[in-house]
Amino acid sequence: MANPKLTKKQHEVLDFIKDFQKKYHYSPSLGEIARHFGVSTPTIHQHVQALRKKGYVNTGKGEIR
Repeated sequence: MANPKLTKKQHEVLDFIKDFQKKYHYSPSLGEIARHFGVSTPTIHQHVQALRKKGYVNTGKGEIR
């Protein structure tokens, strides 16, 4: 069941990130996520920032991946 704190798209993005990490053992880039969903990188950036603010992902400033 989807977490009520997340929008449907945020939940889909989070699931994609988790599946990608499990498969490749590193996090996807914003571009890879955007290509998967067929949207722009800035759109994905907004979703990832929302996930970060809600505590679902941890992004390091200036870190590669």
